[in-house]
Amino acid sequence: MEREISDRLIADAAKTIFSYCRSRTNSKEEAEDLSQDIILELLRTRENLRDDKAFYGFIWAVAGNVYKSWCKKRKKINAYALFENMPDGSIPFSELLEKESDL
Repeated sequence: MEREISDRLIADAAKTIFSYCRSRTNSKEEAEDLSQDIILELLRTRENLRDDKAFYGFIWAVAGNVYKSWCKKRKKINAYALFENMPDGSIPFSELLEKESDL
């Protein structure tokens, strides 16, 4: 497929790709990031398309794969809240147990 034609088809599908991403993410910003990743991957891999008739199938296969890898990356990132009263490690744990009767 010619580069100009594939660029036009990808641009035409951008709004639909964003809707796809918006339905799978928690915020508009995440959907924008994910849709940018999908479009970037489409532009990067469009030469791999052998059959012009399968272009839309190709778009959704790439979108699904990028979404799966996005979910895997997101799963690895964990955020934990720190508490104000956490011990700094300078006091031995046994002394902390003696001070805190609730434990």
